[in-house]
Amino acid sequence: MKKILIVSHGAALGGSPISALNIGRYINKKKFNVVYVFGEDGPIVEQARYEGFKVYVAKKKGFSFYSFNFGLY
Repeated sequence: MKKILIVSHGAALGGSPISALNIGRYINKKKFNVVYVFGEDGPIVEQARYEGFKVYVAKKKGFSFYSFNFGLY
């Protein structure tokens, strides 16, 4: 099974965060394991977790993100 990391800058219930969540909803789950990173906490984070996805919220400092290991390798 291949792992896919999907990153979205926002966490509102609309626009690109919903599109990102839809990728995980409709991808072949027998072939792919989806992990999400959102740029902030919000309703889409709660929804993704409720649907059973592994979700991280990136901590931001200015325009740069802290780096951390997601264990995807």
